[in-house]
Amino acid sequence: MGKGVNMNLSKSGASMSFGGPGLSMNYGKNGLYLNTGIPGTGLSHRQKIGTRGRTYRDDSESITKVDTKISIEVKLDDNNSPQIYWNRNQNLPNGVRAKKGEIIRNSEVLYEIKRNPVYKELLKEAANEKAEEINLRTKILTEIFRKSPKIITTEELTDKLNDIQSPNYLNKVEGLKEPTVEESRRDLELEAKNKIKSLLFWRNKRNREKFVESRLEEYHGERVKRWKDNLAEAQMNLQSIIERIELSLKGDTQFISESFKKFLEDTELPVDFYVDYDFSSVERTMRVDLDLPEIEDLPTQKAILTSTSKLSVRNKTQKQLKEEYARCAIGLGFYLACNIFNLSPSIEVIDLSGYTQRISKKTGNEEDQYVYSIRFDRETIAKINMDMIEPTEAIKNFHHRIDLTKTYQLREIEPLF
Repeated sequence: MGKGVNMNLSKSGASMSFGGPGLSMNYGKNGLYLNTGIPGTGLSHRQKIGTRGRTYRDDSESITKVDTKISIEVKLDDNNSPQIYWNRNQNLPNGVRAKKGEIIRNSEVLYEIKRNPVYKELLKEAANEKAEEINLRTKILTEIFRKSPKIITTEELTDKLNDIQSPNYLNKVEGLKEPTVEESRRDLELEAKNKIKSLLFWRNKRNREKFVESRLEEYHGERVKRWKDNLAEAQMNLQSIIERIELSLKGDTQFISESFKKFLEDTELPVDFYVDYDFSSVERTMRVDLDLPEIEDLPTQKAILTSTSKLSVRNKTQKQLKEEYARCAIGLGFYLACNIFNLSPSIEVIDLSGYTQRISKKTGNEEDQYVYSIRFDRETIAKINMDMIEPTEAIKNFHHRIDLTKTYQLREIEPLF
């Protein structure tokens, strides 16, 4: 409703209308009306809403004439104050010029808009959109785990390898089919039809045929050359993919290390984190030390709608901040674990410990303090629906160590690994 709501301005007052073919509602000075009809038949009736009885009238009866229809949009500015904008360019009575995207400042127009009941709905929608915008960063940080990929099995990876190694695999790829002379001819025939349009129409057919025949050999040769170049490049890329899948299935230590390094370089998350890691092919285990983001990275304010649909921006409580931080920190561990398991089916266990920097009560100096350790196993994590979990509860599926208080304070622990 907020984007492009139509409002009718007339001498009898302002009105807003909305609806589709055969159905519309109109707010005006004389009340709220429901207009219904069968498109294309001329049959319709008008019903006033909000009265004890139902009143119907034909379109032939006298109805207040609407002089001007305007389109507006309502947004909240940086101070969360409502601003009303023109939503299209148009000339209005009394020399008023509406320019799309400009704030409406004409006092008479603003008065008519604000006294209309629909304006309250526009304000509610604008406030809701602003609240979502303010709360978006918190949502992203506390739901990192939802970005976790599905765990790939050995069977799925083997099937993929067999598929791309099949002789006809590249023939199924769009754009890699060998061009035919018939296709080239059709291209040139279409080009000739667009280019050759002589007033001497009886000559067009012959001239178009000459155009096609004179260019067919060269044009088809160019298409074949491009196809061969593209095919050679695709074959090289495909061979690289085959080699990577084979190394993944084999559990090659260097491949896993390099792939994880590239994953960390390419990953874009809204927080900074750092990892130290080591893979043991004998134990089929990846050990990860995760330097967690800080609680200061989380927004300290939240936006809510009051009972009157007004936007209210408030400071979060310490408990809420700590709860959101625990969700973010542990959720990040789940996200990393899922991506690490997908480096190779040979990785069966991930020993992950998260730590943060805090001031030591013993020394008064900043030092690393571990706050959780989790032993993720491949079989268990593959069964978890990441879209539905609560990270602080989901760790209970695994051998873990954490000291999380009722107020969500993450206390220092001795890591398991």
